[in-house]
Amino acid sequence: MPRWYWVLLVLALCGAWRSFSLRPVEQPPGALAPADPFQQHLDTPYEFAAQGHGLTARARFTITARVLASERYRIDPMAPLVPYDIALGWGLMSDTSVLERVEVTQGNRFYYWRTEDDTLPLVELARHSANMHLIAADDDVAERIASLRVGQVVTIEGLLVDVRRPDGGTMNTSLSRNDTGAGACEIIWTEKFAVR
Repeated sequence: MPRWYWVLLVLALCGAWRSFSLRPVEQPPGALAPADPFQQHLDTPYEFAAQGHGLTARARFTITARVLASERYRIDPMAPLVPYDIALGWGLMSDTSVLERVEVTQGNRFYYWRTEDDTLPLVELARHSANMHLIAADDDVAERIASLRVGQVVTIEGLLVDVRRPDGGTMNTSLSRNDTGAGACEIIWTEKFAVR
């Protein structure tokens, strides 16, 4: 057989394995992550550097939440520092019986949800989910983020940070769970990352 055949076969097998290993995790009904995130503002924000970017720590942050979606970015200006965005849900947005009636998508550094079920409390859905830009503090955390599966429950501990890129661009973290739209994403310097 020609060499290109074997190359295609290997690529197809690698793709199939990746799809299998990252398949969504099925979960039973009920809130899997009932508690709200914990946030403690820093009295004195401080600066540090990571991968050529300037970071300003604004608050300590801990969240346990269900993974609603995960998106890999390779070419946008934030990709070297933040290759993955994770959409997370807690409270009713961690409940399978609710999520079966909600459509979730991600793209262009945003997270979107929609539902045609007018019995669901829309304001509460918005307040119990968010798109989070994760900056891995070390290689172990980076590997865990890269292998996430939709449906898993994760606990993240770290800092909410503002970012200054080497090209002068900036991105500020949200400090509220009640905001939506542009600027509503949390940027997390992720020191600990556990999958339950």
